[in-house]
Amino acid sequence: MRGISRLYLPIINIFWAILLILLPVTSMPAVRDLLHISVIAGPSVLILAILLVVWFIPYLLRKGELPREILPLLGFFFAAVLSIAIVQFMPVPSFKDASILRPALSAIVTLLVGLGYLSLTYSFVKDEEAFCQTMRWIYLGGVLMVVWSILQISTWILAGRYPAWMRDMQDLFSLGPLYRQRATGFALEPSWLAHMLNMLYLPMWLAASISQYSIFHWRLFRRISVEMILLVLGILTLVFSLSRVGWITFFCMLAYLLVKLNIRVIRWMQLRMHVKNKHRLLSSIVFSIGVIAVYLVLLVLAAFGMSRVDPRMADLFTPSFWQLNNLNRYANALQFGERVVYWQAGWEVFNRYPVLGVGLGNAGKWFEQTIPAYGMNLVEVRKLLFRSGDIPNIKNLWIRLLAETGIVGFSFFCAWLFGLLRKSISSHNPAIRIRSMCAYWGIFIVIGLLLEGFSIDSFAMPFFWVSAGMVLSVLDCKERTGNVTKDALLEDK
Repeated sequence: MRGISRLYLPIINIFWAILLILLPVTSMPAVRDLLHISVIAGPSVLILAILLVVWFIPYLLRKGELPREILPLLGFFFAAVLSIAIVQFMPVPSFKDASILRPALSAIVTLLVGLGYLSLTYSFVKDEEAFCQTMRWIYLGGVLMVVWSILQISTWILAGRYPAWMRDMQDLFSLGPLYRQRATGFALEPSWLAHMLNMLYLPMWLAASISQYSIFHWRLFRRISVEMILLVLGILTLVFSLSRVGWITFFCMLAYLLVKLNIRVIRWMQLRMHVKNKHRLLSSIVFSIGVIAVYLVLLVLAAFGMSRVDPRMADLFTPSFWQLNNLNRYANALQFGERVVYWQAGWEVFNRYPVLGVGLGNAGKWFEQTIPAYGMNLVEVRKLLFRSGDIPNIKNLWIRLLAETGIVGFSFFCAWLFGLLRKSISSHNPAIRIRSMCAYWGIFIVIGLLLEGFSIDSFAMPFFWVSAGMVLSVLDCKERTGNVTKDALLEDK
């Protein structure tokens, strides 16, 4: 028994390391075939299941703690279950003989997977040693993803095609193909690559760079940390993904930092110009208008640059584009018309069932009734409705929450995000670098999810949950240890 107990923690740590390294692999064919699931088939899910049984359940039995902020998520879970129970007694449209219960149970499982990632991460990171070790494994997976992505785009730029060995390698790790002119990493598609970058890797590296925290002692030229180098490589990978939502999401994270900097600059200018107290409000308004004007110019320049790089936006600055005079036509011209149609259909489902929705996973069954007439002009929409055997997907987290869990479930989920944001803002302490880093990290992932939610709507994507678990574990350290100075986690060496 003693031998088993000695092996227990090393084996658990090995499984934890494997889970973190494999996070960038989101849709592995071997896992799809083993679990009989369609798209999100990351091998880390298998490790998650093992660790929940052999580590997390014993952790709870030992009276292990969970973050207080998880309570709204539990409320959301029960609201989702209640909506599924109620929909069993509702007149549900017949859609390709799809059952009512199966998609709902599948959606509940994906939600439980997300909660599993959050809880497991929180339980593992209990001091700075565990935090740094966890970060190293996450870094390793991120480095492999970034290197593979840059190799993909470099090969395309130099050769104009992908060699057979690269395609075979991609087929081993992903259900999706290699895309022309776009980096995919190990993900199903480029937008998923951008999602994982914005929900885990870039916020982590950006927060560490801003707060000057590093898990390594080595620095290039005594100033440039490993995190700064990884941040540059991660941004480069994001650019080559050509994900428009991904670009906008990361730009908004940077905009948050710029706004903070601008507030400081305005205050500095007021002091330098000796602005009197009674004139400070007016001067703040004038300075703010000037800053907003600069941002608008930068936004237009950024959109122009994107139109020159991304073929999907090539018509953005042409006269014909601005003569369309219709939201759906604008969206279709920018090649995301189908998504807007799905959003409109999901919104109409919410309008019909606003309190508790129609149950997780069931909104697509109403699409034949709620798809706007313009949607029938789009080939993808017609294929999805009449040729595909799958239930349509809203492809928008926020509208999905409203349509499938109603205003009740939506409110619980937003309360969870607000709690995470409030803790991140209130816990920021520049004097303690690791807390400063995690405070920034928490703010960035909330900003990121608000925008990435317009592209990804699955609860099973692990990146946001792992980030939230890391952030909460550090910001809760005082409460969990009962002593501010007990761990090096709470003070810089």
